[in-house]
Amino acid sequence: MKHLLKIAIGTIFIILFMIGSATAQLNNHMILRKGPRSIMNFMAGDSIRLLKNDFKTPEGEQIQGIGVDFIVIKDKPLPISDISGIVHIRALHFRAAGTANKIAGPGLIFIDGFNSLIRGFRPLWSKNIVIAGTIIFVTGFILPTFQSKVYYRKKGYYLIIVPSDPETYRNLR
Repeated sequence: MKHLLKIAIGTIFIILFMIGSATAQLNNHMILRKGPRSIMNFMAGDSIRLLKNDFKTPEGEQIQGIGVDFIVIKDKPLPISDISGIVHIRALHFRAAGTANKIAGPGLIFIDGFNSLIRGFRPLWSKNIVIAGTIIFVTGFILPTFQSKVYYRKKGYYLIIVPSDPETYRNLR
């Protein structure tokens, strides 16, 4: 009876170890790099926006697991070779600043014209104010283009997966 109990406990430990090692294989670390410099880091649970197979529309999803040469998104493995780019949305609000500049440029010209009418200045708008207002207005159209950056794999960026288990890392070399 004691012998059967030892076998059952040993079997349970082996099964738990196998389950633990299977989940550890999906808890790797993915790094976006260019040369020796790391750009972005991803782990399981992080959200990622990526371009697949040269499509221009990015998909934004949460990473459920990172394997040796694939990531799991929506319960489906996606090979690293199918990812053509990573999209990074910057934290600064360039779109909001662009909208504010589209309003502020004409607003500056309007306020200067209204001030010139009240005080009786001629000409109504000075050349410097018109140039400054126009530059602010045009900047409002340029700023939103800086909101996101795409790191294309064809342009020297690459993805590296660092295994969470050091023994697996030694076996991959």
